[in-house]
Amino acid sequence: METAVRKATRQDYNPPKQKHLSALVSLTFHNPAIIGEMLDLLERRHRENSWIMSFKVLVILHVLMRQGNGDRTIAYMEGHPACLDTTRLREKSSGVIHIQNIYLYTAYLQQKVEAYRELRVDYIKNTMASKVGRLRRLSIKDGLLKETMVLQKQVSALLKCKFVLDDVDNTISLFAFRLVVEDLLILFQAVNEGVVNILEHYFAMSKSDAQISLEIYKRFAKQTEEVTHFLDRARKFQHEMYISIPAAKHAPLSLAAALEEYLTDLKDQPPQQSKSLDTLPKSTPLEPEQPKELIDFFASLETDQTLSPAATPPPQPSLHNPFRNTVMPQTFIPADLNALPQQQQLLPPPLVVTTTSTPLPTNANPFRTNPPQQQPMMNTPSLGFAATPNPFMSPDPRLANGMNPYGMPPQQQQPWGSSSVF
Repeated sequence: METAVRKATRQDYNPPKQKHLSALVSLTFHNPAIIGEMLDLLERRHRENSWIMSFKVLVILHVLMRQGNGDRTIAYMEGHPACLDTTRLREKSSGVIHIQNIYLYTAYLQQKVEAYRELRVDYIKNTMASKVGRLRRLSIKDGLLKETMVLQKQVSALLKCKFVLDDVDNTISLFAFRLVVEDLLILFQAVNEGVVNILEHYFAMSKSDAQISLEIYKRFAKQTEEVTHFLDRARKFQHEMYISIPAAKHAPLSLAAALEEYLTDLKDQPPQQSKSLDTLPKSTPLEPEQPKELIDFFASLETDQTLSPAATPPPQPSLHNPFRNTVMPQTFIPADLNALPQQQQLLPPPLVVTTTSTPLPTNANPFRTNPPQQQPMMNTPSLGFAATPNPFMSPDPRLANGMNPYGMPPQQQQPWGSSSVF
C-alpha cells in the first residue's frame, strides 16, 4: 500500500497510473480496515508543498470515492477533513494556474462529502449501479425535495470547476477534469429525474411544498443552461480525455410561469376551502390547461404507458395531475348551475301518483325513471291522473280505525278477484 501511494503521487507531470489506482481501489474492498491508514498516507503527501502531489492526491481520493469502497472512504473523510485541506499549498508563479484548478477541485470534493453527510447516500455510485435513479422513485414524504436541493448544491460546486486547460500542457488537469465531467453527467441525470418526479406531484402538494418545488424548478432551469455551456466546452477536450460527451436530455424549462401562476391561485384561496362547482365562475374550465412541453416530455419518457380512452382508468380527483396525458371520463356537468331546471326538461316527466291513504314521502326523487312499486288497486288510481272523488260513496267512519269498507281487519283484507266468500 505504501509503495502504491508513493508511486501514484510521484513528482512528474503525468496522472497516476492505472495499475497503482487499481491496487488502491482493490485494497478498499479486500481490507476495508486499511482505508484510514491509506488516507493518512495521502494526507502526508499534501504537506509536501507541491501542487503536483496535491493534485494527484485529490485525483486518488476522487477515484477511491467513485470506484472503491466509496461509503467507507467518504465516511472517513467526513471525520478527517484534513484529507482535503489544500489551504497551506503555496507555489511560485509557475504553478499559479494549477493551484487555481486545485482550489476549485477541492471545493467540489468537499461539497461531495457534505452531501453525503446530509443524505448518507452517494448519488454517483447509486445512480451508476441502477437503471432508474433513487430520486425517480422517492416520494415527497420520504425527502424528495430535500435530497434534490442537496444535489443541486453539489452540482453548483461542480460547475465552478472551470479548469484552465487551453494554455496549460498538463495531463493531470485533464485527468481530473474528466472525472468532474463524468460526475456531472451522473448528477445532472439524478437531478433531472428528481425534477420530473416533483412535476408529476406538483398539483397534489401543499402550499409550502409547492413553494419549495417552484424554487427547485427555477434553480434547475438556470443550472441546465450552465450545464449545457459546461459540456459544450468539455467537448473540445473529449479526444484528449478519451471520452464521448452526449447531449443532455432534460425536462422542459418554460414551465416556471405556469407553476408560479398555479401557486399564486393556491395562495389566494382561503384556508381549508376547496373549489367546488358552486364557487367556480362560468368561464373557469374544470381542468387546468396542460403545458404542451411537459406533456411531450412525459410522452417520450413513458410511451409504453400511453393508453386508449377506454382503457385509461379514471384518475382520483385529489391526485389529479394536469401534466399527465390522461383522458377524463365524459360526465354531464352543466356549465351554468342556474340553468339546471332547463336541463331537467330533457328528462322524461315525473310520474304523478296521488293516493287517498298513503302520502308522498318528503324525500321522494322526482327524477327517477323507473316507476314506483304499485300499491293495492284499492288505494292506487291510474298513473298520471289525479284521483276523482266518487259522488256515490260517502266517507265511512270505519276507515279511521284502519278497517276496510267491509268491516274486516287490514290483515284479513282479500284482494280483488279472490274466490273467497266474505
